[in-house]
Amino acid sequence: MKSRRTLLLGFASAATTGLAHRAAGQNRDQVPSSNGPRIRPVKELRGAHLHAVSADGSKICVVLASEGIETWSYREGQWSRENVDSFPPDEPLCVVELGSWKTVYSTRLEAAPLMASFLRDSPELYVTAVFLDVGKAGNQQVVIDLQAGSIKQEQIRDGLFRATRGQQLLTTKGELGKGGVLSVVELPDYRELAQADLEVPRSGRSGTDQIVSSQGDVFVYGVDDLVVCRRTDDLGVLWTRRIGATRVWRIAISARGDRVAAVADAAPQRSPRVPPVIQPLFIVVYDGRSGTPVATFPADVNFNEALALSPDGKLLAVAQRVPADDKQNVDLFVDVYEIASSRRIARELHCRVPPGRFQNRAGFAAAEFTSDGRWLIIAGYDRTKLWEVLG
Repeated sequence: MKSRRTLLLGFASAATTGLAHRAAGQNRDQVPSSNGPRIRPVKELRGAHLHAVSADGSKICVVLASEGIETWSYREGQWSRENVDSFPPDEPLCVVELGSWKTVYSTRLEAAPLMASFLRDSPELYVTAVFLDVGKAGNQQVVIDLQAGSIKQEQIRDGLFRATRGQQLLTTKGELGKGGVLSVVELPDYRELAQADLEVPRSGRSGTDQIVSSQGDVFVYGVDDLVVCRRTDDLGVLWTRRIGATRVWRIAISARGDRVAAVADAAPQRSPRVPPVIQPLFIVVYDGRSGTPVATFPADVNFNEALALSPDGKLLAVAQRVPADDKQNVDLFVDVYEIASSRRIARELHCRVPPGRFQNRAGFAAAEFTSDGRWLIIAGYDRTKLWEVLG
């Protein structure tokens, strides 16, 4: 499930889609692995922004840039553009079947899609969209039946909703940086099933978004240096951990909820006359049931992006931006680590971001393993890429 911030950045970066079509697409600094798991590039959707992955790992929901989309396949060590376009024109919201790469549903909504969730126990997609036209305001919620093709427009409601289990949705309300209230509601009437107060950040800054596991029974988030894991049915706290840092920047949970990862910075050095100095970033992997730390990894000082854990809890994918050798472009990399050995098994170049208005803000919107463990999906800047997980 992706954050409000990263999705808004996706819309902003879509305006520069044409520039990035000339970006590099080849692998760089790949770390070979003779034994154990490895990843293989398979498909690239340029001009597609990832919005959701189905709980069973068989489908993704993407929103297409207004300039259109290009599909690329990876064969014999290089990317090749496909001549066949399977994406319908003028219908930017698309559901794609992984493996066959067929568009199984597409539509155009009145408002711009902001967040989407596949309901876990029905063939439905829940979408929150935002009106961008002058004279209209607020969010639009719709429930799309992917089998029947019908769209049910909900009454306009405040907040962003994330699917948990059955017909239930998780939402938060409150002012940024001042805590808030968690709620679980149930469709079709949005009846509230549970409510709990969010932790109030001491720093006055907002915490991370709430990330729900693919199974939908637990979710995690960060507030200041605190990592919190809760149940989705009654919002009860399973465990909390102080990460020993000033702030949790990003957080991830595996499909079954048995692994949690958080990236943070070390505590700053403070002096009355010297500005705080932020120390290098690091990533901690926890046992998802007990909160016990199981591994720690260094993170690049430029890290500000996305994390993903494989469903078996063996792999950690880290997305980050790195200044290119020419000091003008920015390279978006994906590193994949084997958690048990703390060994990096792959480094892949997602794309290169050229200089421009949005370069400093262009980054990864999402990183996610599918719940069946077959695919690693990375979305950033103007494209979505898919790797097959082997071994």
